[in-house]
Amino acid sequence: MICFTWFKDKQQLDKCRQELEEARASTNFWINQAHESAMSTGALEQRVTSLEKDLIYQKALNSPPPPPNKLVEISSNEISQLIWRVCGSKTNTILADSSYKITTVPEMIRFLQYVKPWEMIWNTDYPDCDDFTRRIKGELVCPGWGFIPALEGRYITSSSGHSVFMTVLLDGLDDTSYDLFVIEGQVENSVIPASQVFIDVKPYLIYH
Repeated sequence: MICFTWFKDKQQLDKCRQELEEARASTNFWINQAHESAMSTGALEQRVTSLEKDLIYQKALNSPPPPPNKLVEISSNEISQLIWRVCGSKTNTILADSSYKITTVPEMIRFLQYVKPWEMIWNTDYPDCDDFTRRIKGELVCPGWGFIPALEGRYITSSSGHSVFMTVLLDGLDDTSYDLFVIEGQVENSVIPASQVFIDVKPYLIYH
């Protein structure tokens, strides 16, 4: 319904217009406040969740897992040969040290249970796949674990590039039998032989 009001003079008309504009401004203000409040509630919940995750990471940093029960020395040349055998000779390999020490698959899973990289919150900006990988690499810099080869493997999928953590582990047969493994930080306890991962695609770079 539309109502027409007749005003006696221009002053009365201007006063009415001013009151109308003030009413509109007040209404818009409270609408915006309600919208921002709803958004703030969601942002607050997300922030609380993020802080809870950070607390878990800090606990892991302040109380690193006990050192591996078994460590066997391996040369960087042996690791390079293994990488080329599994991934192909075209894979660029950069190893920082001349020798490393490797442990068993169960010991690595025990380490991952302390770090729990899969509990990080993924989004399109941060953390991305390489952040999950570097999370594991960074956590290995602690007493007893720093000798383990902390490798980052990069390869191209059908849609985009991807980064995974890689290492060499004893395969359980004896102290001289080892294999190259891929650890997907976004999946709980995902320790898979690299030969099962790099079937259709091959990494173009593996580096320490």
